[in-house]
Amino acid sequence: MRLDLDVLLIIVLCVVTCGLAVSVLCDTLGRPYLVTVRGTRLRLAMARLLSWLGAAASGLLGWVVLIHLFPELLALAAFFGFEAVLLDVCAQRILYVPASVPLPLPLRNRSR
Repeated sequence: MRLDLDVLLIIVLCVVTCGLAVSVLCDTLGRPYLVTVRGTRLRLAMARLLSWLGAAASGLLGWVVLIHLFPELLALAAFFGFEAVLLDVCAQRILYVPASVPLPLPLRNRSR
């Protein structure tokens, strides 16, 4: 498969659509973060490392599954869209809060 302009356009459209879906989901939920991790600096570092390793492993597993389910072009576009969602979640949708810092006000009032 050659990476023509058409193929690149399909990949970009898939990535943009998946990124938009995550943004709409977070807006619908009314909060910018999907997960909040609270703990010591070591625990936060380990959580960040595990989330990025999990995203990389899920991406590889997703590629193996997609390449067997779809034609090569669709599998490639779906892979990049899936990876965009994983990286967006790791980079922007997980809140890491040190144990000594109080939770932000909207997260604190959810229990009431």
